Amino acid sequence: MSETLLTSQALLTLHDRVWFIAVLLLGLGAAYALFEYSIASKMRRPDWLPGGKSLRARISIGLMVVGVIPAMSLGLFLAERSAHLRQDRVFERLEESAIAAAGAIDQYIDKHRTGVVTAASAASAGGEPDRASLTRWLLLYHEIYPDYLTMLSTDSQGNVLAATSNMSGTLLPVPELVDHNVADRPYFYTPMENGRPFISEVFEGRDLGSDPIVAVSAPMFDANGVRKGIVEGSLNLSAFENFDLNRVQTDGSSMILTDQSSRVIYASEAAELERLMSIVSDPLVTSELNPGEAYEFGMPSGEDQHRYVGVTAMTQNGWTLYLRAPLSQISSQMLSDYLIANVALAVACVLSMLLSGGIVRRVTRSVTDMNVAISGFSIDGSEEEVATPEDTPTEFRPIFEQMRKRSSALRRAHHRLRNSIAAGSKLQSELTQVVSSKELEIAERTSALEEANRKLNGLSKIDALTGIPNRREYESFVDRVWKVGIRENTPVAI
Repeated sequence: MSETLLTSQALLTLHDRVWFIAVLLLGLGAAYALFEYSIASKMRRPDWLPGGKSLRARISIGLMVVGVIPAMSLGLFLAERSAHLRQDRVFERLEESAIAAAGAIDQYIDKHRTGVVTAASAASAGGEPDRASLTRWLLLYHEIYPDYLTMLSTDSQGNVLAATSNMSGTLLPVPELVDHNVADRPYFYTPMENGRPFISEVFEGRDLGSDPIVAVSAPMFDANGVRKGIVEGSLNLSAFENFDLNRVQTDGSSMILTDQSSRVIYASEAAELERLMSIVSDPLVTSELNPGEAYEFGMPSGEDQHRYVGVTAMTQNGWTLYLRAPLSQISSQMLSDYLIANVALAVACVLSMLLSGGIVRRVTRSVTDMNVAISGFSIDGSEEEVATPEDTPTEFRPIFEQMRKRSSALRRAHHRLRNSIAAGSKLQSELTQVVSSKELEIAERTSALEEANRKLNGLSKIDALTGIPNRREYESFVDRVWKVGIRENTPVAI
């Protein structure tokens, strides 16, 4: 039991932070999404981020974040809201039950006060009654109001003139109470002073037992309106148990009825309070806010601090009715809500993983198909035409279309290049032949030209008629000899 209560208290403590946790999770998910969006246009992605440089891992993580975190936050929000609604309903039921119980107690007290007032009026109407007639009146009214343990009538000095009792289970006169004096009791001197009916605080009986009782009394008047005594009835406090049993039993709540001094008139067995016990320092009383409004409070129990919800209702005679319910009743329902939320979260996680896995597999398969198509490209354009797989996503189909266009363009370019290379080889062969024939012709012409040059050089130095060097050769010879003489500093003679 202690472990269950401890779990309930821990759950209630955690419940107070659920809204903050849900907002924090949602904020972290939004921050991650914004960060991924902000770095999407950058060339380099930090390696320390989840997923690294793997597109597959990044897509999986992104889909998990998008699927799980909002679902988790929503589940926490709904569970927290459901718990608050449950708590509000408990508060409302307690408030309604307290008001109804207080109203029933008021009716009960009014009924018995009316009975005492009527008995006092009947006893007063007969003039100066004797003890026998007073006993008959008391027996008559005591039979009508059996919840009185005892009833008595006194004179103006507080001396008991007649008394009846049903404490034994049978309504009988009690002659042994006659002549007992009750002038010191508030139920005697208060109505004798103010002339109005009186309802006492709870007190211990004195003459016929020490049971806790509440006295209801009313003054008797003579023909001149002078107070000549009282009629009093001692209420059986066990009668209030019926109000506890007949009220709406709300979430394990306990009923506590106290008098004007916060002493217990009645308490449910679960409240573990004794009659006449003062609860003026009890957290149930010290935590009270406004009558009729439920409130939370804590009560120490050993080393634990248990939390309760309480509500108060005032009766017309100044008594206070308390209803107290442990919040562990709510926490068990809250635990059920959180378990359902966790199951829904687990399902959301599985669905997110399946969805992310399926999307990643489609993307990966399309990328693999593109890699296969790209790796099949050859320079000579001999590959087959690039085909688009049937299950390729719409977003990737333009890529395959562009690859087909590039493949066709490459094939045409290679065909043109091959034709150009063949034409160039033929042109080179023809040019080589032309160059070779021209080089032979140039060599022959160069040799003839050199021979002609030698002949012309000889004709420019030799006289054609005599066959001896001419004047030009003579001047050239003199010039050479002169320069040699100057250079070697030797005499020259011709």
